[in-house]
Amino acid sequence: TLLEASPQPVATHYGWQCVRTFPLRSMEQVRAAAKALDPTADEGFVVVDKHWQRLKVKAPGYAALCHLQNSDGYFQDYRILQVIRRGEEGEFLAYFPDLNGMLAPLAERYAKLCTLHDEAAAD
Repeated sequence: TLLEASPQPVATHYGWQCVRTFPLRSMEQVRAAAKALDPTADEGFVVVDKHWQRLKVKAPGYAALCHLQNSDGYFQDYRILQVIRRGEEGEFLAYFPDLNGMLAPLAERYAKLCTLHDEAAAD
């Protein structure tokens, strides 16, 4: 029919689970809500206006997580090493606490390398 319809009445009629909706009324609210999403569970939102125009809003943490992957979807040690070199481990782990198992060994190896460098430079 090319007509848009609200999903809730259709889902209720057929006994389907409906998508979550959020009563956000401004882009500031959308940005704040996207920032609060768990990036390992939620990608972001599809914002729909009164004319049914859609806009995808990605959670910043989700977008950052995507940048850590290669084409096969595996995390890259060198990208996590960039986080360590910038001293952003705390912020990174606030978004991705489950990745501490990857970050901690690299951070330890990096710290040892820095110590070796400092000792060599002092000689």
